[in-house]
Amino acid sequence: MHNNSFLMILCRIKYARDVLREYVSKEYDEIADLYKKKKSKFKKLSGTIFQTA
Repeated sequence: MHNNSFLMILCRIKYARDVLREYVSKEYDEIADLYKKKKSKFKKLSGTIFQTA
């Protein structure tokens, strides 16, 4: 009985991890696209941040 519930938990964790990985990779792609588009802005921004720091 105990072993069975442990397996169920493992399956849920695996499923959740797969879903999370899919979501994160999708989010990461969007962020990467945004970063590529705004790379110059980020460089200017980080430059000013480092200068003021």
